[in-house]
Amino acid sequence: ILAPILIIFGLLLASYPENEPQWMPWSAAMQHYSSYIFPRENETHRFYTGIGLIFVALGIHFSNSAKLFLSSRYLLWFGKHSFAVYLLHGSLLRSIAVWMFYGVHLPCDIIVEGGGVQAGPPLQICGRFQFWTLLPIWVCIVYGCAVVWTHQVDPWCARATEKMVKYVFEDSQQGDAEKRLLPQ
Repeated sequence: ILAPILIIFGLLLASYPENEPQWMPWSAAMQHYSSYIFPRENETHRFYTGIGLIFVALGIHFSNSAKLFLSSRYLLWFGKHSFAVYLLHGSLLRSIAVWMFYGVHLPCDIIVEGGGVQAGPPLQICGRFQFWTLLPIWVCIVYGCAVVWTHQVDPWCARATEKMVKYVFEDSQQGDAEKRLLPQ
């Protein structure tokens, strides 16, 4: 019974808002008590997030079913590719997702009477149905790129790093050996 209590309490603490905590009674109470718990002039939301995650981790530690669920092969697969998703999602969001949701053509600039140029109308996002249809496709593209990154780019980077480390440390070891052989 301790594990769910710790997890729920941790999620409550970790959900403390970054801005405007006074808007909700529960976060206003947390803001009030934070002056007694944390140092002055701090980023309260970061303290609450950190403490909340500690409680969630403790709850998971005491719950065998939570450990079993979090170690399922599907969640482990997502975790294996999460760093690549982190690295790639911004670029793919600014390119492919924008093309999917806004189209690939910019509206033409408008020429005004004095010969000046005025920017065209703002881009219009696609409809809700198209958005919710395209969103899973974009997520699949991101994870597809992440799988390629994990299987192709990461091993190449590891090999390059090993070669550089070997090169640097072999040179320093050879230099140390030569210094020991030279008469003083």
